[in-house]
Amino acid sequence: MALLPSGTVTFLFADLEGSTRLLEQVGERYARILADYRRVLRSAVEAHGGTEVDTQGDGVFAAFPRARDAVAAAISAQRALVQHLWPAEAAVRARMGLHTGEPVTSETGYVGMDVHRAARISAVAHGGQVILSETTRNLVEADLPDEISLTDLGDHVLKDLPRPQRLFQVVARGLPSNFPPPRSIDVTAEPPTREAALPAAPGPLIGRDHEASKLQELIRHPEIRLLTLTGPPGIGKTRLALETAAGVAGHFEDGVRYVDLSSMTDPDLVMYGIARVLGVRSAGERPLITRVIAELEVRQILLVLDNFEQVVEAAPSLGELLAACPRLKGITTSRERLHLNWEMEFPVPPLAMPDPSRALDLAEVAASPAVALFLDRARAVSPGFALTAANARAVAEICLRLDGLPLAIELCAPRVKLMAPEEIVTRLERQLALLTGGPRNVPRRHRTLRAAIESSYELLGASERAMLRRITVFVGGATLEAAEAICADLGVDVLEGVATLVDKSLIRQEVSRGGLARFGLLESIRQFGREALQEAGEADGAARRHGAYFGELAARAEAALGTPQEEAAIQRLGDDHDNLRAALQWALDAGDTKAALTLSAGLGWFWYIRGDLGVGRPMIERALAASQEPDELRGRVLIPAGAIALGQGDYARAVGWLNEGVEINQDLSRPVYVARALAFLGHGARFQGDYQGALRHHQQALEIYQGAGSQWGVAWSLYDLGLVARDQGDDERAASLFTQSLEHFQELNYGWATAWARWNLGILAERKGDMQAADLFSEALALYWRSGDRRGVAQCLEGLAAEAVRGGMAQEAARLLGAAEGLRSTLGVPPEPTLRPTVKRVTERARADAGEKTFARAKADGRALPLDRVVDKALALGQGLAGITARRGAGEAGLTRREQQVAALVAQGYSNRQIGESLAISQRTAVSHIEHIMNKLGVNSRAQIAVWAVRQGLEAPSSV
Repeated sequence: MALLPSGTVTFLFADLEGSTRLLEQVGERYARILADYRRVLRSAVEAHGGTEVDTQGDGVFAAFPRARDAVAAAISAQRALVQHLWPAEAAVRARMGLHTGEPVTSETGYVGMDVHRAARISAVAHGGQVILSETTRNLVEADLPDEISLTDLGDHVLKDLPRPQRLFQVVARGLPSNFPPPRSIDVTAEPPTREAALPAAPGPLIGRDHEASKLQELIRHPEIRLLTLTGPPGIGKTRLALETAAGVAGHFEDGVRYVDLSSMTDPDLVMYGIARVLGVRSAGERPLITRVIAELEVRQILLVLDNFEQVVEAAPSLGELLAACPRLKGITTSRERLHLNWEMEFPVPPLAMPDPSRALDLAEVAASPAVALFLDRARAVSPGFALTAANARAVAEICLRLDGLPLAIELCAPRVKLMAPEEIVTRLERQLALLTGGPRNVPRRHRTLRAAIESSYELLGASERAMLRRITVFVGGATLEAAEAICADLGVDVLEGVATLVDKSLIRQEVSRGGLARFGLLESIRQFGREALQEAGEADGAARRHGAYFGELAARAEAALGTPQEEAAIQRLGDDHDNLRAALQWALDAGDTKAALTLSAGLGWFWYIRGDLGVGRPMIERALAASQEPDELRGRVLIPAGAIALGQGDYARAVGWLNEGVEINQDLSRPVYVARALAFLGHGARFQGDYQGALRHHQQALEIYQGAGSQWGVAWSLYDLGLVARDQGDDERAASLFTQSLEHFQELNYGWATAWARWNLGILAERKGDMQAADLFSEALALYWRSGDRRGVAQCLEGLAAEAVRGGMAQEAARLLGAAEGLRSTLGVPPEPTLRPTVKRVTERARADAGEKTFARAKADGRALPLDRVVDKALALGQGLAGITARRGAGEAGLTRREQQVAALVAQGYSNRQIGESLAISQRTAVSHIEHIMNKLGVNSRAQIAVWAVRQGLEAPSSV
């Protein structure tokens, strides 16, 4: 201690900005970086006559006999840090603070307030910045060389110091000089007047009329004291809060006061910020919060506290103000709620965007609030920019890819000065790099989307950052189970961590069609997290865990085929289709053949069942090409691969794969897989007119399924044999086989297969001119739509088009044909060969009846309509075409209460046996009831009973 300078001493405190994140980025290399950093600082201190007092972690404390030497050492150290060759991903920036005083020397070093002042000054600096106290500035100002100057930063309140401190920034050649305000309270400015209490709005608020109106209504409510606007970075919380406050200012006798907390990191400074805008001075012995309460308890004020997530630990102090001041109300913006009494959270949603499922016209795109904001910001830099029919889809796509995030849209729109919207779309794969260059008069975090997200990321704890990085490996969201699998090695409570990230608005909670909770990210946050994952060296491990989890999911779905769990398993794959494709792509790129084949087996069946035949075939082909071993995995993949190729009309490739599948699975004694392959070989033979071959394959499959006791397989074999009879023109046998298979499918409660049976019965009915065809096609369409099979939707649209032509509705038929054609083009699925003549006949008849121009226009309209609207129109048309007398009400038809219950169960797909069990009657009695219902309604099938029951809104007994 005797070697330490004494008397008047200048202290230098330095530490690394973002050291925790740096450690996460570089891992084991952090020790070397830290050693180099310390060596640079020690060298600078020693070269300028200073003494190192203490070093703890990345914090360095040094003392100098002369102030100008301390300043020179700080500048020298900053220059050396800038020039040092650090690892490419490492941002090594030191923040430095200097203060001069007359400390007391003890056995352990220096003591006294001057040491604390120097440490507090360093704490409010930014990485790369050197800040001086006024005392140090007075000592060095006259001796500074020309290349060095000082910038007055004003008076600032520093933690634990009773009075504001005047601060100065060192500006030196070769060092950065453009920094945000110090992380403290600037008390130089006078308190704002009532008229100037809110920052001036940069322009009209676009697309938020509904939210602003709702918030103004809420803040005026007598029981709501605090509104917290939450949401992810860039969602527009601040702008909406200011608009809300401006709209209700007249309702508060003493007006509105605004406190910007964006530069604060110390919760203790929040009360100083509130005091400053109220004009409350910090002098005196009473605690500051007591003086603030004395000012507020007699006034009616709306307090707007912006960016509270920076200092969320100060929430109890705000709660204390609200408790003591009954006329005080508050609006806070934060990325997480404050958990206070009287608080109401208002999650700020993205701007409403164009609906991607619709075929958008110019007016619909222009009506979107997200597009309106894009156009406003685009015209600010390019006044001639206009939304046109040619660029409307690209502009809509930009807003969709930006998730309707206002900051992202505001940063992206000015790019129209340099490139067309279509070009911007292609560059949005790397949107964080594109979305830069915001106005200079806004906070730094609002000049680039990356900075906005990074500010939230830095507020997380180490385990929360690690979890967020891992979750970004998902594409299109994930379930909690999936998140737990990916984060299993982190040693954290994943449920608690996910809940925290949801609270902080960094991930979003949704619910899947199957009712499972899912968690997703805005694309901008996902891209940031993926970069952080890469920088942390965790990307490969996370991708491997991701692939393993979704490989297991795909395998479970494949194993569920032919069981009551099949539909739920396929739906589960649908929820995670993006993740599954990403996992398969990773496996193919990484050369993990086993993982690629496992994923292909499950995904192949999913693509076949959903009718998306063109989506995954190239990926399955890559997986099969990567391994020629005749093993169990290859034998499983070959069957869905062959089924997909068949659906696309590639018979040679399909037959080759399916024959290989038969051979491998026979060698492995896997009869059910053999039967599946034989069934599709039968379809291949039928498509090519080889009906004897088709019968042989389907009969073999039937015998295998019967031997295995598989009702599912037997039902499909009967159905397949019905197809052969249908294509041979034996409609009576075909109807019998389809009806048998339908009964099995209904007993299995198998909606997707029921749709196929009803569609084929509709084809047979259409052939003989039976108006029942419209009902059957409508019923099949509803089932296909529910199960997600768009190929099935297309063929039902074609069937209903045939009925529309027969009913004299040629224009409606043309619309249905256009929709079906567009859907088949998207899916890469042509009509079955034997049914193409029917489609051609219907098309020619509709063209002749409507006239060429009308037909062409109606067909184009149908192709452009969103699919959900097409389905709604088709179902309504089917009801209109149905010539049954079941339109009468239950009273007119004379059905008893029991018969109405039976009809309701028929509509739900119950078999005769199930109806009997549900109503505690015999199966024979159930059949008798059904016959009586048919007679009373004047119909001749269960399908027509079902349509009637649905129209009447009949409900099954509550006990069912």
